[in-house]
Amino acid sequence: MKTIKEIEKVFNKDNTNIAEELREVVIKNNLNYNMSAFFETETHLHIHKVALFSLIIAKELKLKKEDMILLKQIAPLHDIGKLLIPNEILSKPSKLTKAEFDVIKNHANLGYEILKDCTHKSLKLASLIALEHHEKFDGTGYPMGMKGEETHLYSRIIALADVIESLASVRCYKKAWKKEDVRKLVEEQSGKHFDPVIAAAALKNFDKFFE
Repeated sequence: MKTIKEIEKVFNKDNTNIAEELREVVIKNNLNYNMSAFFETETHLHIHKVALFSLIIAKELKLKKEDMILLKQIAPLHDIGKLLIPNEILSKPSKLTKAEFDVIKNHANLGYEILKDCTHKSLKLASLIALEHHEKFDGTGYPMGMKGEETHLYSRIIALADVIESLASVRCYKKAWKKEDVRKLVEEQSGKHFDPVIAAAALKNFDKFFE
């Protein structure tokens, strides 16, 4: 099993208390093997880049310093539910079947279940972000079909950062999108997939995502 120092390195290295409770979560949910496999998947790098992208957006939104610190702590946990998704699905180099995609989609619920009983306030909020980060502003997302500001502000920020990072990066099943194609999608999905205020903040800083 990964040590507490290694868990700190992946999740919230600046807060040992969070890392200690995450270690307990890993043990409680029997995620030892999954944690080791996690370090070998694209998800490992993805969560850190999403956290960075989220902070770029949050800075433009002029969030308070304490909110920025909290967002930095919890953003890498948005995909923690993928620890319970089989690696052969996460790393499949071809298009997923509908059944496989349904398995992937369940990581939102699984992430919530993993973190919901945590006592640290940051982890309690992280459980909500894990659940909500695939909701869409127009209510067509999953798993609950929430819309508008029904989801947490951090969930809406991470939702956009998640899409930008995923499209702009090479995956085992696709090439990276060109910057202008990603920009066009964000513009087109403002008010649909994405909160328009958050989309505007991202577009104002768009080049930073590709530096």
